Amino acid sequence: MTPPPARTTIGQLVYGRTPDLEFGGLMEDLDAALSAHGAEERRLSWAGEETALIDMGPARVALALARDVDRAGTAVITVAVSHRPVEGRDMRLAERRGLLARLIAERLLGRWTPQETIWTTCEEVVSPALIDAYTAGLAARLGAARAVKAEQRARPARDPAPRPFLEPADLPRLMARLEMTLAARRAGQPVPDGPAAARACAEEARRGRSPLRLRFLAYLMDVTLMLVALPVGAAMLTYSLTRGANINTSGRVMAVSGVTLGMADHFVGLGGLQFLLTSAF
Repeated sequence: MTPPPARTTIGQLVYGRTPDLEFGGLMEDLDAALSAHGAEERRLSWAGEETALIDMGPARVALALARDVDRAGTAVITVAVSHRPVEGRDMRLAERRGLLARLIAERLLGRWTPQETIWTTCEEVVSPALIDAYTAGLAARLGAARAVKAEQRARPARDPAPRPFLEPADLPRLMARLEMTLAARRAGQPVPDGPAAARACAEEARRGRSPLRLRFLAYLMDVTLMLVALPVGAAMLTYSLTRGANINTSGRVMAVSGVTLGMADHFVGLGGLQFLLTSAF
């Protein structure tokens, strides 16, 4: 019968710079904590100055510190707990590998707060080579993220700023274009188009002729009238667009509409209604 595969829980505590810790003393504290919880038959082995393994029967606990993994000062503390199936041995501690790994990580979090904590699992027994592979993968991910951020910071310098949909300086040119189009249609002539029409519109807008300004004011008066009396304003704006804008006509219509609305408010408003009711009863 094929034995079940090993199970390993790996936690990586990522720091912007190496925390101020003494790794040897940290391993002594971890060994003492495991001894206090009845973990016997422990065997501590070192795979470098800052990588250590503790074997406890079917369980293995690993702790490692990697400095400057991405050449930007980032440090990583790796906590890993493996469960190796062994026939006839007590498997309770090994089967709680995830809980044990998180308890160890919480002790570290209480003393040195990381920027990020990454948890993963695999089916290999933890070893120095496995820790190095996970550290290299983390370094590659951090490098890629840093490259993306650098590209995003440089992008505004390369790309031109988005142009607004309509600049205030464009309004005279657009009004000139509208006037030329309406005049051509009233005369039954083809609508001017192409570079020549664009230059003519730009020239008229640049000169800022008085009739254009007055027509533009007439359009504004018609639009304002629509806010007060929608049917009258809409009819007046339609007339101005089809027959030609005239500030005198628009002014007269606005004046008449104001007087009419004032009289209607006087005779039909609340005061007029009260007068009618008093007279009737």
